Amino acid sequence: MHGKKKGGAAYGYTRVLGYHPLLAVRADTGEVLHARLRKGWSQRGVKRSCAELVARVRRCGAGGPLTLCADSGFFSWELIKTLTRQGVAWSITVHVNASVRQAIPAIDEDD
Repeated sequence: MHGKKKGGAAYGYTRVLGYHPLLAVRADTGEVLHARLRKGWSQRGVKRSCAELVARVRRCGAGGPLTLCADSGFFSWELIKTLTRQGVAWSITVHVNASVRQAIPAIDEDD
């Protein structure tokens, strides 16, 4: 991306002007299911984009279980509440901080 007048371009956490797309792909085929261009940092537009994605795949006939997998840039309790309300299983990583690092050894191997 070059130029300050590019439509949809914004500064993100890297402080570099660029595009910040959200893409949702089907795990088994790599097929793009949903794409959205957003401005700014990782959290911006995540909740709405995921809600749109779920609605889209349901309208297309997906009647079985859905699972959303995402990196830590997607993590928020609001997103988790939305996915749970929609009946979508989720696997979202979290940033490793002191409290997370301390909690990991307490997780039973069978969990």
